[in-house]
Amino acid sequence: MQYEKRIDTQQGNYLVASGIDFENILIKEPIIINGISIFPVEMTDLYSWFSKVCRYVGYFETTEITKEAVFYLGSGDVDLFSNGGQYYDITYILKSDRIGKSYKAGSFRDCFLRIKKNGSFFWK
Repeated sequence: MQYEKRIDTQQGNYLVASGIDFENILIKEPIIINGISIFPVEMTDLYSWFSKVCRYVGYFETTEITKEAVFYLGSGDVDLFSNGGQYYDITYILKSDRIGKSYKAGSFRDCFLRIKKNGSFFWK
C-alpha cells in the first residue's frame, strides 16, 4: 500500500496510490455539506465542485476543524502495458459550507457554498 500526496497548479491537492487497498487507512465516516451527509462509497459532484461525479472514500485524520476528504477519480495508464496507479482528489472540508484546496505550496484557496436566485448552488 504505497501512496504519495501531490500538488500541482491545475488540479491542486491530489494523491496517487499503487492500488485501492490504500483506502483502508482512511476514516470511513460521512462528511456534511450544506446539512447533507455524504457517506463513503456514495457518488457526488459536491455541488459542482467536481466536473463529474466522484466516489467519496473517507478522510485522513487531521484536526477537529479540518478534514482532508478523499474522492476517487479513477486509474491512470503510463503506457499500453503498465498501470499508472489510482488517482484521488484531496479537498479540505472546513465547515459544512466552506471547502478548499492548495494549488501550490504555501497557498490555499477556500470557497463558500452560495445559492443563486433560481435555487441552484455554487462555490465562490
